Amino acid sequence: MKKPKTHSMYRILIIRIIVFLVIPFFAVTLLTVFRIVDEGLNSWQARINLETEQGKSIRAMHVQNVYALANRICTDNGLSGFLLVNYTNQNLQYYRTQIASILSSDHAKQYGYTVRIFYANPTIPRGFGSFFFLSDLDTGKTADFIDSPETDHWILPCDTEGYIGNFTPYEKHYTYLRKVLINNELLYVLAISVPEKEMDSFLHGNQEKPERPIEDLWEITQTGKELIINYDASLHFSGLSQQEAEQMLQAAQEKGSLIKKIDINGFPQSLLYIYPQNPQYGALLIIAATSAIFAIVLVLTVVRFIKKISRSMYVCLEQFDASIANGFHDKLPLKGDDEITRMARAFNEQIDKIQELLTLTINQACLVKESRLKALQQQINPHFLYNTLEAFSYKMELYGHYEEADAMVAFSNMLRYNMTGKERFSSLDMELKQTLNYMCIQQLKFSNISLTVTIPSELYGLQVPRFLLQPIIENCFVHGYYGEPLHIILNAESKEDFVYFEITDNGKGIPDTELKDINEKLSGTEDRNESGIGLSNINSRLCLFYSVKCRLHVRSQEWNGTTVTWRIPRKSFPAEGKKEMP
Repeated sequence: MKKPKTHSMYRILIIRIIVFLVIPFFAVTLLTVFRIVDEGLNSWQARINLETEQGKSIRAMHVQNVYALANRICTDNGLSGFLLVNYTNQNLQYYRTQIASILSSDHAKQYGYTVRIFYANPTIPRGFGSFFFLSDLDTGKTADFIDSPETDHWILPCDTEGYIGNFTPYEKHYTYLRKVLINNELLYVLAISVPEKEMDSFLHGNQEKPERPIEDLWEITQTGKELIINYDASLHFSGLSQQEAEQMLQAAQEKGSLIKKIDINGFPQSLLYIYPQNPQYGALLIIAATSAIFAIVLVLTVVRFIKKISRSMYVCLEQFDASIANGFHDKLPLKGDDEITRMARAFNEQIDKIQELLTLTINQACLVKESRLKALQQQINPHFLYNTLEAFSYKMELYGHYEEADAMVAFSNMLRYNMTGKERFSSLDMELKQTLNYMCIQQLKFSNISLTVTIPSELYGLQVPRFLLQPIIENCFVHGYYGEPLHIILNAESKEDFVYFEITDNGKGIPDTELKDINEKLSGTEDRNESGIGLSNINSRLCLFYSVKCRLHVRSQEWNGTTVTWRIPRKSFPAEGKKEMP
């Protein structure tokens, strides 16, 4: 036999784990990693922007201050006029009060700028630490600048070689030189020196110790064109020449370092920042790898656990099938105390119960067969008895014994009703016929008895318990007849949802003590009558079929008759089985 197609629980669980656990976990992990990466990139970029803007703003401020100061000094007509004329002692006071103050400024005082004038007029003496002869610059590279067509020039700290600093500081200073010409003749050269610690103060964490770089700064190199600030620890090029620095910058670009260049208008040197790749990339890769490994381990662990459970369940199912194929004789092995073992134990208990039920079913089947055989055998005797009674009745009619023949037919009908009826209910019409048959037999013996029935015809189809009327009528003879004419009245009427019955006779009645005992017996639902069929039996069936409210009630006075009443619902139980034969 081909096994039915089934869906693998293992496959279903694996699919659901992937859909509802693995994919959401990876999605959340990726979102978290992307968010961390984005925050790391933003943080790294913010740091770069802050540092570069800080360096740019500080340098641009000093350059603008120098240019503003130079423009103010160079455009001062008083200074130009003073330097054009020959100096006399009468000019000393003007020199001291007017000219010397031209070189001072708030920025120069605040940031330590050094301002000097190198003039061509040999009649004016040096003075106030700011006025010097042009010949004091006429050596080395400054002489080249004086002879060149350039009007201004910056001397960087890295380019101090060849410059003589007897009167102007060049070392560790940024010095700005500007020529002032009158009629194409050099009048003077203005020199403004800015300390390196001021121009590049963003590289120093403590102004009192300008040599100490900020904590995460690895290397600073100045060339003629750039101030290189190297944050990439894998690159080292301090003290390199311009050509060597360019080669190292190209190597940094090839390596993937971030290079950011900042130019300042009017300043010959650029700021060049070199940053390594985002240092958080390594941590992010570790997080991603750890998450992936954790997810893989989690999935493998869950899959292995599910596979173990599925294998155990598959073994149990195979053993289930084998046990069913063997007629529920094989039990499942018990090992451990998990849910599958508990399920196997429950299955074994069901096997025991199934074995008991199979044994009971076989025994019941055998008993049913035997009962059917006995019933078939017993059907022969009642039919033989019915046929014999009909033969006697026919013979009595031939000899003119009509009353005896009618009584014989009535007895045959009662016997047939008692022996063939297996239903618990019958129609009221059939119960009346059974009662009339009984009266016919009794009238053969007692001629002074009679029965009056007052029942509406629409109640004849009412379903009532079998043997309801005849036993009560029989009690009227047993307990009421004493030789005098006995008249029995049977009434039934329908009121609302109930049908009320009443049977009354004019017999000798029941003594009070006996009547009390009877009513006490009828107050319960159990049959206390030893004879088996009587008032108690009828009362018990009425209580069981309907309710206690439908039980029998007996009223009687000694030598003044007896009355039995009860009621049944209008919608009573339907008749069961085949319809009764008349």
